[in-house]
Amino acid sequence: MEERGLIIAVAGQKGGSGKSTIAENIAVGLALQNADVILIDCDIGQRTASKWVQRRNANIEEGGKLKQIHIALQTDNIKEGVHDAAKRYDVAIMDVAGRDGRALRAAFMLADIVYIPIRPSQNDLETLDHVSELLSETQDLNTKRKVFSLLTMCPTHKLVTERSDAEEFLGDFQKVMPLSRAEISERKAYRDASFYGTGVLEGDNPRAKFEIDVLIKEIRENA
Repeated sequence: MEERGLIIAVAGQKGGSGKSTIAENIAVGLALQNADVILIDCDIGQRTASKWVQRRNANIEEGGKLKQIHIALQTDNIKEGVHDAAKRYDVAIMDVAGRDGRALRAAFMLADIVYIPIRPSQNDLETLDHVSELLSETQDLNTKRKVFSLLTMCPTHKLVTERSDAEEFLGDFQKVMPLSRAEISERKAYRDASFYGTGVLEGDNPRAKFEIDVLIKEIRENA
């Protein structure tokens, strides 16, 4: 078997669920553990990950002591491009646009670990039936992958029940995409980090750091 790095996909059918933010923070978390990381931006329309790396590189050029993260824009020949990246880097992270299409299906067929970010809202949760069908359709093509649903942009107020309601709903999909131990809250720290091309692990918000630490530990356990 040809040696290659780990392939992680952050993907889902619904836009606005924080996929790029998750991909960026995974990239930083693994880079801080001295992995050579490339982000693969599969969203030619938004190019959110590409713009984030541009801001990060500008930060580095201005003296910011940040780990370098590489970037590739990949919309054609996705399978070939991802495999090539995985042969050259320790970790290749696919940031996939929030819609059904070639990139989403390729992610399900190629990735070792897949995260499906889900906001705790009914509109997001209702997309999971289709995502579950796509996962089932591609299971035989990638039998060793590990898939997790990941609650994102969760309200931090203790009296808001959206998070617990979503966890109960996700129980129906436990066999196909078990719920990640990590939960990502709606925090300004994530928006600030994105603005500067950084991750929250490079900032000073302990609660945001804890959330990403849990996520990175889970990835390492399943790699």
